[in-house]
Amino acid sequence: MKAKLLAVLMLFAINLANSQPYEMVKEVDSTVLINLQKQVDDLLQQNQANSERINTLITSKDLDSKLKYEIVKGNLKNGLATFKLLNEKINFLKSRQKDNKLDAVVKDLHNPQSNSLNFKFDEVILELVKQHIQPKSKNVAGKILQSVNEITKSPILGSIPTIAPAISISNAVLGLLRSTSIFNDDVDYKKIDAFEKDLHKYIQYYLALNESTSYFMNNVELQTNELGILQQKLYDQLLFFSMTLKYPNQVKSQEEDIGEYMTNLFNHFNNKYVEDLLENAEKMNTNKGVLSYDNILISNNGNLKEANNRLEEFIALINQFEFQYNNYININEQYYKKVLNSLDIAQQNGIASADLVEKKKKEIIVLKEDALKQFKISINLPDLLLNKQSIKYTARIL
Repeated sequence: MKAKLLAVLMLFAINLANSQPYEMVKEVDSTVLINLQKQVDDLLQQNQANSERINTLITSKDLDSKLKYEIVKGNLKNGLATFKLLNEKINFLKSRQKDNKLDAVVKDLHNPQSNSLNFKFDEVILELVKQHIQPKSKNVAGKILQSVNEITKSPILGSIPTIAPAISISNAVLGLLRSTSIFNDDVDYKKIDAFEKDLHKYIQYYLALNESTSYFMNNVELQTNELGILQQKLYDQLLFFSMTLKYPNQVKSQEEDIGEYMTNLFNHFNNKYVEDLLENAEKMNTNKGVLSYDNILISNNGNLKEANNRLEEFIALINQFEFQYNNYININEQYYKKVLNSLDIAQQNGIASADLVEKKKKEIIVLKEDALKQFKISINLPDLLLNKQSIKYTARIL
């Protein structure tokens, strides 16, 4: 860029020196400016042509055979190491989806018997029934309270994975009261409505909490599937890479996990194998002390050129993993955000004190920051990206 600017200034200075004195500059023939512009355009075109020649030199047959081989040699070694590293990262990310530090906190908040926010929901709903549903008949009142107590203790209602136990309990109690009101005038709809109004303050909180759990579970399941597809693509790429380099693969059994299969494969299909392969190929393609770089790239010992050229597709898998890495962080960020929002609702509805909610939120934020820090350290994405940069994947050898 500096060279272009210098050329323009020199051309302008030359034309200015040959022109009339300052007071006559305005009268300079317009052809001077036209010529100046033409020369600048020529310089730009020349620079563009030079850039194209450089790119052609890197990616076409004009590349020196020895340099081609050196690029392929480095790419095969670095590529294999990166294959192994990517498989490890995918395995780790898949395992992290089954281990979230917030899960225990949310499970406790969901528990109707938990006192995390200074109330136990199973006791709250029983008190609300006593407060609002007051049948004149002690026998009816006793049966209602007994039934409500049985509902709150029911293990079945607490075992539905997609619905918070408190919501299941609330629906069951409301169903009980409404069906009772049909046969008993003492339990009328006005009493039930008053009960439901107070109950709704809690239900709003549990619905928000349930929504956060559903969001996390659904997105984790989706990402698990996407990581499975990504690992399948990696497996396909690795099989092609190893077969092209004449590695004798063992057939993967139907029951064997893809990640485990590749982990075992890398025990022997490693840097030493590639070095031995290249050493043998060099010996076979050396005649009278002269190594034929053209022949070695397509030798019977392994089509090194073809293995190299497919690395660009492998790089795309690394990019997909980087997306999944960022997606995992985003899913967790949203999960924590939704849980914190549910606590805000508990405070707004007056079912938990501001001090207690603030304390709980701080605990969760510390938990989130620690989990995110540990995740980034453990997965070490920069390590993978550094390996990616070591592969000259744009250098397709023709």
